[in-house]
Amino acid sequence: MANQANQQQVVEFRQTLNTYTKQWCIPKKKQGNKWVPINNLKHIVSKQTGISHALWRLKGLMATLKCTTHSLLVWDCSKITGTKKGIYTIYHFTCKRFKHSISGVL
Repeated sequence: MANQANQQQVVEFRQTLNTYTKQWCIPKKKQGNKWVPINNLKHIVSKQTGISHALWRLKGLMATLKCTTHSLLVWDCSKITGTKKGIYTIYHFTCKRFKHSISGVL
């Protein structure tokens, strides 16, 4: 069995915009080789715009998460990038778990 404590954890998120109808899909998280919709959307849904631009709110939440026992940030989030595929624009970003130099911190 491999030691998972020393492996860096990476989480990938994406959200798709139909540029023709201007409709957004639910943000998805990569699990294995599949993209699975995020279950708990109450923190990233806006009352004014609903699900649109939820990926940007999710990135803000992930970037400010701190360890429960220390005041150290947990996730390092990359910039949101978009790629156009037909009538869809797919926005994507990744979060990597910080590795702190002090043993046992996270």
